[in-house]
Amino acid sequence: MSQISKGKIERIKQDILYLLYEANLKPMYTVNIANEVIRDDEFVLRLLVEMEKQGLVKQANKNTIRRKQWVMTNEAYGQFRKMV
Repeated sequence: MSQISKGKIERIKQDILYLLYEANLKPMYTVNIANEVIRDDEFVLRLLVEMEKQGLVKQANKNTIRRKQWVMTNEAYGQFRKMV
């Protein structure tokens, strides 16, 4: 299995943030995010969990285990809006 460089992982994370920004604070399922960035569901989930620890995204539905929905945090949304 090939390795993905840290730089490319950061670009994928940026794509995920842009996708969530375009969703306008509406929650998106992990599988929908993975389809949009053309990546594996498990890989995208791993990135989303990393981004959650960084305070960039949060789970919109904490009560479900299998189907997770994600949104940007308010702080990340504000910062991203200034950049765009």
